[in-house]
Amino acid sequence: MTSPAPWRLRVDGPLMGFENMEADEALLEAQKDPAAVAVLRFFRWKSKTLTFGRLQDQHAAANQTMILGCRAMARRPTGGGTVVHEKDLSFSLAWREGHPSFPRKLKEVYRAIHGAVRAALAGLGVETSFFAGPAGRGGMCFESPSVDDLLWKGKKVLGGAMRVTGFGRLYEGNLFWAEMGLDDAAVLKAVGAAFEKDFFKSPPEVREIAY
Repeated sequence: MTSPAPWRLRVDGPLMGFENMEADEALLEAQKDPAAVAVLRFFRWKSKTLTFGRLQDQHAAANQTMILGCRAMARRPTGGGTVVHEKDLSFSLAWREGHPSFPRKLKEVYRAIHGAVRAALAGLGVETSFFAGPAGRGGMCFESPSVDDLLWKGKKVLGGAMRVTGFGRLYEGNLFWAEMGLDDAAVLKAVGAAFEKDFFKSPPEVREIAY
């Protein structure tokens, strides 16, 4: 069991797609500072937005943006497939390489993060399960679950992607809460409390809340 670790909680109001992705990129870059603490950020979207992974083709993403009726598109600093954002609650975690609150193996990090969300949803009366595979090959992320994504009634409701650098880690995830009949504010509070309990063992030293 790890000792309590300092961390920051940041909750942003709805932003444009490029603003959300620039914010996450900046949180990762900030981890270059040896004194940086981990940051949990919740965020939403100002309009229906398509995001695509950092290694995906931009022209293909632009075509999908038009076909799916999205008003904006943005490249994520992490990997993964294409995601359409509208009513989902998005969140990111940025931390320094070697942070004691996170498992060393990346596969274990992904499961631990999704496990915390799973526990939060269970506390709200919603039972989800881990997807065991095999992983799909489609470009649309939420039509092709990966191992340890969360499923509800057979449908993917939580997926994420990571970015690994020599100095830090960035996870970005999207939770589709509305389909489960939950309240946005209640989900945010429950998920934040789960990360506090499972990872940091103490309240955040800084809270930045903007609605």
